This record gives sequence, C-alpha cells and structure tokens, in this order.
Amino acid sequence: MFLAAIEAGNFRIDIGDWISVAALFTVCAAVVLIVAAGVGFPIWFRVTRAREAEQTKREIAAYIAEGSITPEDGERLLRAACEQTGLHQHYGAKGRAAQTQKASAQASPQPTEE
Repeated sequence: MFLAAIEAGNFRIDIGDWISVAALFTVCAAVVLIVAAGVGFPIWFRVTRAREAEQTKREIAAYIAEGSITPEDGERLLRAACEQTGLHQHYGAKGRAAQTQKASAQASPQPTEE
C-alpha cells in the first residue's frame, strides 16, 4: 500500500501503513538481536572460559613459586583443570602435542612406497 501511494504521487500515509512499517521494523530488529545473541554468547563464553583458565594457571604458578605446592602437584592440578573444562585442546601438554603432530603431519607428506 505504501509503495503504491508513493508511485502514484500521493504521499499521504494512513495509520495502517505506519503500523505495517512499525511491525516490519520490530521483526527486523528482533531477528538482528537473535542473530547477534547467537553469535555473541558463544564467543563471550569461550573468551570467559579461556580467561578463567589463564587465571587458574597464574594462581597455580604463584603457589608453586611460594613453595605451597610442588611443581608435580601443580602440573597435576593444571592437567585436571584443563581436562575438566575441555581446554586441553588449547592449553596443556596434551593439546600442544596434538596440535604439533597435526601440523607436522599436514606440512610434510608421508613417503609412499614405490
């Protein structure tokens, strides 16, 4: 209705057109918010989890430095924390070793027997 009125040169807009425009705007805004939340929340969650893991590593290192716990106990605590939170993919010996093996396997092709 609104576009037809503009094309005809009649710029008078009645209340029904404004309601349609407002409803369309509301739906578009809702879609944008849902998409932003769907993208933003997982990113926020990963960043928060990584920040907390880094804080845990710092605290354990401080305990080791002051002598409250042994380095072996600290390593065991770090490994348990990483496995529990799922951060062993990014932190810790398991994750680093797996990433190094994967990178080296992709970089150098395996020799084929002829």
